[in-house]
Amino acid sequence: MEQSPAHPITPERLGIVDLLGFLLGFRNPILRLVHAPGILWFAAFLVLTAAVAREYDAVSLVDRPWDLLGPFGASILLCTIIFVMIKFMLACAGHKTKIADDRLEYKHFLSGYWLTAPLAWLYAFPIETMVDEIESLRFNLSALSVVSIWRVLLFSRIVSILYAIPFWCSLVWVLVPCMIIAFAFLASAVLPMVSIMGGIRMTQTQALLFAYQNQVAAIIFYSAIPILFLMFFAIGVVHSKRPVVVADQKTVEPSVDPIKTSKWMWALPIFVLVVLSSGATYFQPRLWHAAKIDQLLLSEKFTEAVDQLQSRGRQGFPEAWDPPPKYSKDKPPPPPIAKLIEALKQKQPEVWINDLLLNQADEILFSQFGWNQGTRNEEFLEHMLPYSDHDLHELAKSLQILAAIPRSDLDSQKHETTLEKIVQGAIVANEKWQQEKRKASPPVTDNSKNTDD
Repeated sequence: MEQSPAHPITPERLGIVDLLGFLLGFRNPILRLVHAPGILWFAAFLVLTAAVAREYDAVSLVDRPWDLLGPFGASILLCTIIFVMIKFMLACAGHKTKIADDRLEYKHFLSGYWLTAPLAWLYAFPIETMVDEIESLRFNLSALSVVSIWRVLLFSRIVSILYAIPFWCSLVWVLVPCMIIAFAFLASAVLPMVSIMGGIRMTQTQALLFAYQNQVAAIIFYSAIPILFLMFFAIGVVHSKRPVVVADQKTVEPSVDPIKTSKWMWALPIFVLVVLSSGATYFQPRLWHAAKIDQLLLSEKFTEAVDQLQSRGRQGFPEAWDPPPKYSKDKPPPPPIAKLIEALKQKQPEVWINDLLLNQADEILFSQFGWNQGTRNEEFLEHMLPYSDHDLHELAKSLQILAAIPRSDLDSQKHETTLEKIVQGAIVANEKWQQEKRKASPPVTDNSKNTDD
């Protein structure tokens, strides 16, 4: 009687090595993972871990749980745009794929895109707890650059393998929609060039972020024409290599004993999620407290907000936190900072609370009084402010109180004292200007009595 082997042959399963090989761009792991049954659920779980990595130390998930769903919506939208772009370019090149079902093809495409999500785990490093705000921002911007470049290169590699086209062709076709979306986002940034040229006094973090945005926008702008030229040139290259097929179906989609994911491959993202959840127990309470203070400030409950800040201490809140009001280019941001200044004058809290709540206070104050030209250029402000129709008396009063509130940034206080003197001078100059206008205007006479009956 024939005995069964001691170690029966079973279908090979996907493991952690395949995932690592995928992230490094190796061909076989990419084909095995993208075409594995049920891989879309695994990829979706990776997107969830990436969302947690981004938000566990940055957003109060109790107040904004929907932030964990944002990456799903954004990734589906971007992936769909790239998919349509690739299909259009392939159609122009006369490229035929072997998968006739567009839904199955899109499933493979989306799976490949979502499987790049572990690259976002780099954002989870809690750099804010180790260095100051400026250094942590530099690290985060560097991480953003590394992850973005790596992800574009990796996904271009995936597209190249799935459609059997040269890598540089898929890279150009992936870059075009990504560059358009990135440039549109940068164009609608919080501090556009018009506002900066208008004299807005930026904080050090705003200046660093603005410089980074300008550099990225400049790279996109100057590379747009070469990329567009290569986009059309790639159509001819792919056209010259047709007919092609997606891949060997016997290798990537076997009809018998399909490759499945092993529990060990699930173990890696589960482990990452557990670690992030443990980190959230440290960061989330601080974020909850910060969200509560934000709500109190927006509700103009300044006294209660200051009391809670003093009771918890600075260590009870996130290191990188910018509570309202915040400068806005579109409209005066709530709450009215003049009322906040009055409350701080009455409460006389610790200096760190003043530093936290009065960040860029002079810009916000002028904005809420209707002046949107900025305060950085004091000479410009001195010449133009007298000819405005704003309530300069109330502005001067608020500036006087603001300059008297103690803070660690002595330069800001000195600047605010100068602004208060400029506004006082503008009040005098405005009164003289109004008198001259009245003298220059001809008297209005009533001619109704001189008309005939």
